[in-house]
Amino acid sequence: MITLVAALAIAGCSDPSSGGGNSGPPLVTGEQVVSSCFQNYFYNGILPKASAEANCRSCVVDQLSKLGVDPASGENVIDMLTGDRLSSSDIQSLQGKCNESDASAQ
Repeated sequence: MITLVAALAIAGCSDPSSGGGNSGPPLVTGEQVVSSCFQNYFYNGILPKASAEANCRSCVVDQLSKLGVDPASGENVIDMLTGDRLSSSDIQSLQGKCNESDASAQ
């Protein structure tokens, strides 16, 4: 069992019920924050799938813009979300603004 857990952690897999992957590798891109947010909203029953995806992506893009991170010339939003390696303080800010861990927080 411990070997399986270690293998999953190394592979970057996490159990959605474990709070959005806190045991996995650190989040470093906007897309990883979107995924974490989606897991929290959808798997915890806060929003249906399509709404969770749209809400999380919109929140992360808006927050990145407020932090001064915008797509570079010739880059689209998906490129920006997957390519930018963010500072840990930016990641914490995004998670704080865009994640809800349970429906009671709504």
